[in-house]
Amino acid sequence: MTCTVIEFGSDPADVPYTVPAAPSGEAWAITSWSARGGTSDGTAALELWRPTSTVGQFQLVSISPFATIPAGAVPSATVDIPVQPGDVLGLKSDATGNVPLSYIAGGVNDVTVLVTGDPAPGDTVGGAGATWGSGAGNFSRINLSATLSTRALSPPAVTPPVTTPVTKKKCKKKKKRHASTAKKKKKCKKKRKK
Repeated sequence: MTCTVIEFGSDPADVPYTVPAAPSGEAWAITSWSARGGTSDGTAALELWRPTSTVGQFQLVSISPFATIPAGAVPSATVDIPVQPGDVLGLKSDATGNVPLSYIAGGVNDVTVLVTGDPAPGDTVGGAGATWGSGAGNFSRINLSATLSTRALSPPAVTPPVTTPVTKKKCKKKKKRHASTAKKKKKCKKKRKK
């Protein structure tokens, strides 16, 4: 049976598993991840969980392809998963369970949540009305390391304004009417001197 461990809380003294705020004008993406192999070869996948509007609840939004994790090795898998601030990471094992999902850490605020089964994107864990039950493990951290990279935010698509073709009306020119006979010029009468 597959299992998933999600890092719900990180001790301030440890590296967090929650995606931080991105620099201005940029967004985050996970570009690689790795996990340490156990005593036998196995496979595992990275999961991305996002907080919902319900307190303490997270929704599965993305699962990477399974990567082979040889015994005792720490291979790196390349991915391209857009993430948002506040997203948390999870590690999913295959049915053999050969890849350790978590390890005991010293931080009192390091809290992992174990989900037994196979959640699909859209499923939720934690909080009221979650689709999957879970059990918490204090003083533990997931067996996962991920690399965040920034990328420029795409400018919003600009829709060109709709223009209505304007048709110009032709003005009718007034025709000048010519008199058939030329106007007689008035002759000024000269006054004769007496």
